[in-house]
Amino acid sequence: MKLSTDSSFVFYSLPGRVVFGEGCLATLAAEVEALGAQRALVLCTPEQRDVAERVSRQLGERSAGIFDQAVMHVPIETARAARARAAELGADVAVAVGGGSTIGLGKAIALDSGLPIIAIPTTYAGSEMTTIFGITEGGVKKNRTRPTRAAANGAVRPDTHAHTAGEPVGHELHECCGACRRRLVRAGR
Repeated sequence: MKLSTDSSFVFYSLPGRVVFGEGCLATLAAEVEALGAQRALVLCTPEQRDVAERVSRQLGERSAGIFDQAVMHVPIETARAARARAAELGADVAVAVGGGSTIGLGKAIALDSGLPIIAIPTTYAGSEMTTIFGITEGGVKKNRTRPTRAAANGAVRPDTHAHTAGEPVGHELHECCGACRRRLVRAGR
């Protein structure tokens, strides 16, 4: 791949907040409150349910419940089910615990509902820092970008990455580099 020597580009920097450090998950309820929210729907994949339960316990009375059906490429049916669950529970914020699939589900929910998103990434996907997400409808995945749909707040805790120790770290970083390359190619760089 030949990269252009032209270094111009457009970058949308959204207001946001990143909380990083050991023990920062203890501030999660305060992060929800800072958004003016009262009831958080915790999103995760079925495989991340145990982590989501810890997050839900950490939220205490601010937890509205857990939606554990996030999957890759966010099927529109899953986004609709999560939106309906958030409305049913009176959730006014989504807390996405996981990688790109879960954080993408949070963005898909926010697309129509306007719910703010707090991301607790457990992978190196980087979805919590972008406005890009994909929705699959009728078997076709469409990537979308909305300048208003990055996570409002990101809470990162180093031990949520513990499952990526060793070989998977190499895989995660490889995937991250591949995603960057694809974005450069799509941008014609």
